[in-house]
Amino acid sequence: MKRMILTLTLAAFVFLLCFGATACTVKIKDPSITDDKAELKSVEIKAENTTTHTVNGEQAQALFDLVRGFGELDKEALDIGISGYSSVETEYDYTFKISYTAGNFFRKEEGEFTYNVGERVIRTRENGESSVKYTENKLVCINGLVKRTAELSDAQLEIVRSVFESVNGTVMPSAFERAVAKAGELGYLVEEIPSENLLNVAVDVFGFLPIDAKDNLLKGYEVSEGNTTNYLFYTSDAEWTADLREHATFSYVGRICYVWPGRGYDEIRNTLMS
Repeated sequence: MKRMILTLTLAAFVFLLCFGATACTVKIKDPSITDDKAELKSVEIKAENTTTHTVNGEQAQALFDLVRGFGELDKEALDIGISGYSSVETEYDYTFKISYTAGNFFRKEEGEFTYNVGERVIRTRENGESSVKYTENKLVCINGLVKRTAELSDAQLEIVRSVFESVNGTVMPSAFERAVAKAGELGYLVEEIPSENLLNVAVDVFGFLPIDAKDNLLKGYEVSEGNTTNYLFYTSDAEWTADLREHATFSYVGRICYVWPGRGYDEIRNTLMS
């Protein structure tokens, strides 16, 4: 009888030991995010000024459900340099990272993927000329040397925009005002451009403005010292700013444009990106 009790005790101990070992979460090569049992852990988005922010609740779940809804994404060749071009740059309107777990109760695996939306491929020729290919509704996930893509519907794109604007709508105005304050700390004379003069000043600075500039160019400052004048402009969104870049030369961080020939360029850019 004692031997039987001892045997049962050992069996129970072994079971518990095995259960404890298999019930933990492990990190292996990313499990499929489309697994039926995949569960969201966190969603981080990259704001327009490259700072990282965590979104929670319904917003996080909306992005998780969106990418899972596509199933396995289509493979596409990576953008690489070709003869006659000196460089190929790829930019995205939105970038977010999803962390999740998949598997059963006994063995859960962790995974994470980074997704991009709104692809802009800039090819520069050896003579300095450049061409831009922009695909607004494109979803892109690059894992190693594998690029997978899908096409978002307008409604799905609006979900992405809504989540990002909830963050950028707070982050970017704050970054803009900090840059204005930094210019004052650098010793510049900082003056806000009156709204009635904003378009005329911007035309002089950029040399070109699209017809919808009145609705999308929201605020501006002249930052002067002696014969040097710098400019800071705040626009409606990063996509509008990106379109303007196809016709004018200036520096930018998301929806914030700046023309800065004077000293302090790095300080201003670092402030905008912090």
